[in-house]
Amino acid sequence: MYNAILMEKKKKERIRILFFVMSVDMWKSNSLFKLFLDDPRFEPYIIPQLLKQNTSEQNERIQNSLRDYFRDLNFPFIDAININTGEVFDVNDFKTDIVFCSQPYDAGLIKHRIHSIWNNVLFAYIPYCV
Repeated sequence: MYNAILMEKKKKERIRILFFVMSVDMWKSNSLFKLFLDDPRFEPYIIPQLLKQNTSEQNERIQNSLRDYFRDLNFPFIDAININTGEVFDVNDFKTDIVFCSQPYDAGLIKHRIHSIWNNVLFAYIPYCV
């Protein structure tokens, strides 16, 4: 299945990429993100990797903090949750091609978990520790 997904993505004119970020402290991909941002073939975005077990207030605080940080860098940012409606951003509807994450565990919001999107995307794991 991986090869079929890879071949499908290679044929596309533009590759849409999501970087799931849990915290600024775990973010180690500035250089890579800038490379994607500078290449017209790629369309990279940052999205918070919020946890289902967090309260809505915790997730709102995390999302706002990440949004402020990445907007200061002029990195495109997508809210994981619409705070007003509670609606969760759907990765599958966004037609994402590649997902980068620093936490490979299925602990995030259901629409953002690996098992919810693995049929359509390529995954890359970027460890945040030494």
